[in-house]
Amino acid sequence: MEKQEEIPITIAEALADAHKIWNDRFNQLLLGQQLITTQIAQQQPLPDITAAIAQWTRSFLAADCAISIYNNDPVTQHLEVLASADLPEGYHQDMPALPVDASTCCFGCAATTQTVSIAADIATDALWTGIWRDRALQFQLQACWSAPLITIEGRLQGVLAIYFNKKRTPDTGDTHLITLAAQLVQAAIVSNQQKEIRIAQELKTRDELEEALKVAEMGSWNMNLHTMHSTYSALIRKWFGLPANNASMDTILDSIHREDRQRVKAAIMKAIAENGIYEVEYRVINRESRQERTIYVQGKVLLDDQGQPYLLSGVAKDVTLQRMTAQQLEQEIENRTVELKEANNHLLHANDNLQQFVYVASHDLQEPLRKIHFFSDILLNKHQLHLDNAGQQLLEKISFAAKRMTTLIRGLLEFSRLNNNDRSYVTVDLNHVIDNIRSDFELDINSKAASFDVTSLCSIQAVPVQINQLFFNLIGNALKFSQQDRPPQIQISSRYLAVEEKIIYPDLDPQCEYCELEVKDNGIGFDQQYATEIFEIFHRLHHRETYEGTGIGLALCKKIVENHNGKIFARSAPGEGTSFHIILPVKGLAKNC
Repeated sequence: MEKQEEIPITIAEALADAHKIWNDRFNQLLLGQQLITTQIAQQQPLPDITAAIAQWTRSFLAADCAISIYNNDPVTQHLEVLASADLPEGYHQDMPALPVDASTCCFGCAATTQTVSIAADIATDALWTGIWRDRALQFQLQACWSAPLITIEGRLQGVLAIYFNKKRTPDTGDTHLITLAAQLVQAAIVSNQQKEIRIAQELKTRDELEEALKVAEMGSWNMNLHTMHSTYSALIRKWFGLPANNASMDTILDSIHREDRQRVKAAIMKAIAENGIYEVEYRVINRESRQERTIYVQGKVLLDDQGQPYLLSGVAKDVTLQRMTAQQLEQEIENRTVELKEANNHLLHANDNLQQFVYVASHDLQEPLRKIHFFSDILLNKHQLHLDNAGQQLLEKISFAAKRMTTLIRGLLEFSRLNNNDRSYVTVDLNHVIDNIRSDFELDINSKAASFDVTSLCSIQAVPVQINQLFFNLIGNALKFSQQDRPPQIQISSRYLAVEEKIIYPDLDPQCEYCELEVKDNGIGFDQQYATEIFEIFHRLHHRETYEGTGIGLALCKKIVENHNGKIFARSAPGEGTSFHIILPVKGLAKNC
């Protein structure tokens, strides 16, 4: 009976011992995982984390082992060594990159199948052949357990390999260890990649900040609150006349105006005491050139992991010009006022000269032309029999040239007299304006069988004479530049611009109401590339022998529209006619539209 009672006690003790062993191993596994997870969270270097995983693995397995992390190159489909711990020196030396191949070593198999692969005995394992098996046995590595490193997206990152110097087959706990270790390695790789990206972004941000500060003519600086030494940008070094790399606080204070030093020190101490913002304006005297300038400085106290201030970092800007005395500013304003008065006087003088030119052009220049024309007509009419054909042709050319010169001068006079000083704005019925112009061109309209299509046009406040000149020139052009094989068709229409349409034209006042008028014809047209040039004075697209004119008409149109705070432009194509668009304010120059 006593022996029968000892049996269950022995089994219970064995179960208790086994439970304790597994419980201890589980706690060991969990503790190691926590320590390594902390290292990963701190973004410690990958070699340090690899060494920690190797130590944790040795402790859990109670065996000498080494680990190696292989990274997968997605382009070449080869595994390359990323990090190792406790492997014999020279193991990977001169070894070729391992292909991702299920038939090559257990880590090649793990990479291909994306499952754990075990080589309990490298010497006899079918996957370990050739140079890989020889190299492992040369360094007395007899077993290898491999697990794939898989990203969150399911992509192969690489392989974790655990090497043993004795043959070894994993149990269930060992398999959990391999899987968990692979997950930790994958997390460490991702953490290090994020760290590299963050560092690269910080460097890029710092470079961009330095470039922005350079453009803004601002300097940057950092003060180590433990050593009270400062580093600074080239601009601050130039302002203070400081050494090239860094300077002590005493050296910097020595460059600050004597009357401002105590205030600067107090501002620094206050910022440190309150862990807050440092902001002060003071005068600096360059240590070398003795040049004085005023700078505005702003910074912030940075805290370390323990919440203690360790760095004061900020920027500075030269505000010497902004802090000029009121007397200097008044003097500057007075100087500018004098210059403006002189410029106005020059402008008035130039305007007087222009008026004199207008007078000369209207009287002195036209009088000789009238005489040339007059005497040319006498020669042609009374002495024609005394001239041969060549002489008569020369006189006709003289007479034509005199008439053309007279026309040009009159056009130039009209252009120079056209200004925006005429404020006699009245309500103008554009329908009535068009009717009068059609009457003026009655002979041309009848001779060319021209047709008009005029819709009801809007009424605007404008200078009547100028508006009449505007449409006289546009309709005259439509009749002049018609095609020979078909009669002119002229369409004139108007509409009010919608609110959203005004945004298209930055020159227009969005608070004003505008009327857009279109004068469209079926004439010869022109290339759209000349749509701006046609409004330049004396600019012609056609030879005057083909189409007579002075090249002033459209320039007059543009000036009239601009006098009314409007806009004019043209759209055309060769052989397809032209449409002129005129946008005018409905209420002219009235305030508040």
